[in-house]
Amino acid sequence: MKKYIFALSLVFFFILSLNSFSIEIYNGYLKIDSYIGLVNDDGIERKLFAPYKIFNKNDELVRESGYHFDRPHTVELEEGEYKIVYFSFEFGKKELNCKVENHKTTICTLN
Repeated sequence: MKKYIFALSLVFFFILSLNSFSIEIYNGYLKIDSYIGLVNDDGIERKLFAPYKIFNKNDELVRESGYHFDRPHTVELEEGEYKIVYFSFEFGKKELNCKVENHKTTICTLN
């Protein structure tokens, strides 16, 4: 009986200690301003933003956006270094490196 109580108390202690350990993931925000001009959308003038792709430090695609209207995208990402790949009418394919910090918003302007 004493062995049973001892084993049960060890299991209980182990379960309680698991709750005290947590893995924190630090996230921040990346605001991507890819404004390319105004367009007429059925009589309404709207801001047009260009497409882009976001890659992590291992060159793995993390996010992708097509053309979008009205305001820049703000995406939540894990803290770290990212590369944004986009197309510039003036220069062709371009890349921009941006750093995301915990609980901060980094603004990247693509031009």
